[in-house]
Amino acid sequence: AVELSISDQFFSVLRKVDRQNQAQDECLYGFYFLVANQAVAAAGRETQHMPSFNSILDYAMAEIPFSVLAGCGWPIFAVLVVFADMNKGLWFFGGDRKYLRGYSD
Repeated sequence: AVELSISDQFFSVLRKVDRQNQAQDECLYGFYFLVANQAVAAAGRETQHMPSFNSILDYAMAEIPFSVLAGCGWPIFAVLVVFADMNKGLWFFGGDRKYLRGYSD
């Protein structure tokens, strides 16, 4: 499936530190988008990875101006909305929660 292929590509970048550094050098905001996606995925099932993803996102949110992140062309905040909405009583997204949960990770 397409989702597994994309997940494998994300993991191939994040698996090794040298690839993380290369991704940051090539497209810093694309790297933050990648990390945000992995944070959403990890929050649903692999929480042992959360500290490393969160430390990268914490740095980005604290050190890079909002206008720069919002205008970079990568939908980083759209992914973070999904992250913020996970496991909450009030959902911003309608529809079947089980379906969204199963296919948005």
